[in-house]
Amino acid sequence: SHITGGGLIENLPRMFGDELQARLDYASWDKPAIFEYLSDLGELEQADCLETFNLGIGLVLAVAPQNVPAVKDLLQQAAEPFYEIGELVKRPENAAKIEIDF
Repeated sequence: SHITGGGLIENLPRMFGDELQARLDYASWDKPAIFEYLSDLGELEQADCLETFNLGIGLVLAVAPQNVPAVKDLLQQAAEPFYEIGELVKRPENAAKIEIDF
């Protein structure tokens, strides 16, 4: 998923069905300093920043677990920086499509 307006909160659910939930680890990727500055300036909560900005994530790949090593290898060979920011799991009943571990 290409992360554009709407940030991670609005864009990630567009790439998978209602039966799945994205579980993200907020500490798993480096956030550019500009986002901390904007957050402080606008007195924004982390969740608001995730909904408004991409916080440094420009593209998200959803990869089957058995393919993760090969995809990581290809990204490393191409000198593309990447982070494993979470996982897709079966969505619990009445749960949000995204859960973020702050």
